[in-house]
Amino acid sequence: MEDLNFNLFDTFFNDKELKQEFKCCDDPYYNYDNGVQCCTNCGSINSNVENYCFNPYNDHTTLIIRYPYKRVVYFKQKLDLITANTKYKLAPKLVYFIECNKNKKIKSIYKLRKAMKHSGLNKYYKYIYSIYEAIMYDKLIDIKRKDYDKYVSQFKKIEEIFIKKNVRHNLYSYNVIIYFLLRLNNNDGYKHLLLPLNKVKLKKKIRTLITLCENHSA
Repeated sequence: MEDLNFNLFDTFFNDKELKQEFKCCDDPYYNYDNGVQCCTNCGSINSNVENYCFNPYNDHTTLIIRYPYKRVVYFKQKLDLITANTKYKLAPKLVYFIECNKNKKIKSIYKLRKAMKHSGLNKYYKYIYSIYEAIMYDKLIDIKRKDYDKYVSQFKKIEEIFIKKNVRHNLYSYNVIIYFLLRLNNNDGYKHLLLPLNKVKLKKKIRTLITLCENHSA
């Protein structure tokens, strides 16, 4: 039997659109953690470029798709929410609230939460940073997409410390950990992070995190 010439497949899959250069932003930073090409700077995904793994002992081609464990997925979602990269869902009542408050000066994220509670918009709290940006045209917390990997890596180390030191069954509040990481990375966005704790409890937890990290690295 004549050997197959795999170059001939190009004649069947000659879609010009698929071969166009993928240009998503001015500073693209690509990775393939989820099996497809994704720009971690702007979040754009090019589903036409996939990361394949070829096994020389197997005739099949395997697409690598890595699914991070649940805590990391939720941590990334929290980063997207506080940086307003995840936008609020359109709802007539919420849109009306935003339009009515565009001419008002909202002094803090806590003031906005109070106003949302008064208007019966409690279920949209998770989008509060996106809502604030829509009203004030200002992003309170900014973390570059290309820095997400650094924050995720630091989060994983904290979780590892909790498990090894057997500190407690559950991690601290994600907002407490993000507050700690923002300060660790000299990001003054920590000042605008909503925290469910009073200052005394917060400082105690932060001191515990710092001590654990220092002892772990020693």
